[in-house]
Amino acid sequence: MTTPFLLISIHPEYIAKILSGEKRFEFRKTCPTAEVSHLIIYATAPVQRWIAVVEVESVLTGSPYSLWERTKRAAGISREAFRRYYAGRSQGVAFKLGRVFSLSAEDSLKIKISGPQSYSFFPRNNFLRLKAGLGEAVIKPTTVFIAGVHGVGKSTFSQTYLLPHGLYCTSASSIIRQNDGDVTKDKKTNHIADNQTKLLMGLNAIRKQYCDIALDGHFTLINGERKIEPIPTQTFQDIKPDGIIVLRCPAAIIAERLHQRDATSWSVSFIDRFQKKETSTALSFARDNNIPFLIVDSDECANNIVKKLKDFFILLHQQDGIETMNIGKKIL
Repeated sequence: MTTPFLLISIHPEYIAKILSGEKRFEFRKTCPTAEVSHLIIYATAPVQRWIAVVEVESVLTGSPYSLWERTKRAAGISREAFRRYYAGRSQGVAFKLGRVFSLSAEDSLKIKISGPQSYSFFPRNNFLRLKAGLGEAVIKPTTVFIAGVHGVGKSTFSQTYLLPHGLYCTSASSIIRQNDGDVTKDKKTNHIADNQTKLLMGLNAIRKQYCDIALDGHFTLINGERKIEPIPTQTFQDIKPDGIIVLRCPAAIIAERLHQRDATSWSVSFIDRFQKKETSTALSFARDNNIPFLIVDSDECANNIVKKLKDFFILLHQQDGIETMNIGKKIL
C-alpha cells in the first residue's frame, strides 16, 4: 500500500530556489498517487544528501501548456527548460508546495535510503519520527493583502499575477458573504465591525487549508451615510498580512467600470478622494507595522509588474531574517 510521503531527487540548483521561496511548484511527468501530502527531497550530485521536507498543498495535472500558465510566476525554471522537460508529453503534474522545512545533516542521516532515480515511498512510521524532529519552517504561510477601491481591478490582478505565483486568491467580500455578512450592490456598508469579525472567522478557516493566500479587500469603505470610513486598524492587525499590494487606476476608468458592472453612477471626484484615502490608509498601516508593500498602477506594463512582484516575494521570504535568502547556498 502506498503512503502519501514521497521521496524524490532534485538538482541542487532547484532545491536552493525551493528553500528561498522562488520556486513554489515542483514538476513531474507522472504522479504515483493523488494522495501525496509531503515531499522528502534528496539533492543529487555533487551534494548527495537529504535536504528538506515539504508539505504538498495540492497536485495540479494537465497539459504542459496549461501547467505553465498556472505556475509560471513561481515555477523556478525557465520556459525553455520546462518545454524540454515535457517534450513529447501531453500531460504533466505540478506539486503546489506549502511549508518547507530544512533537514540538518543529522536528520538527513535518519533516512537510510539512497536518493531515488524517479521516486519512492517513505513508510509512515519513519516519516512521523522524522517529522517530530523538524524545526521551524524556512518557508512559512504567507498572506498578501490586495488593497484598492471598488472597480480598481483587484480580482483580475490576482488571477493574472498572483494565482500563477501559487497563491490561493479570494476576496474579503466573498468571505463575508459566505459567512452571512452585509455585502450590498451599492457598496454602502452599515455593519462594518460585524463584517470584519466574519471576515476573520472565514479567513482562519481558509488558512487551515492553504499556505499562500492573496486576500483582496479594502482599508476604507463607504458607510451607510455615504462617507468614506477607514476599517478599524485592529482588523488588519488580526489579519496579520505579510505584505500589502495597493492597486491604483484613474478615477474616470473606475467610474466607467462600476457603471458597466453594477449599473451605478459614481462621481469621478468622489472616486478620486476614495482612492487617495484608501492608498494613504493602506500605506500608513504598512509603514507603522513594518510590512513590505508594493504600489501597482493600472498603466504599468506587464513585464514591469512581473519584475516588481518577483522582488516583492523575495522580500517577503526574507522577513524572518536575512538568512532566508542565503539558506540554499548555506545548506548546499
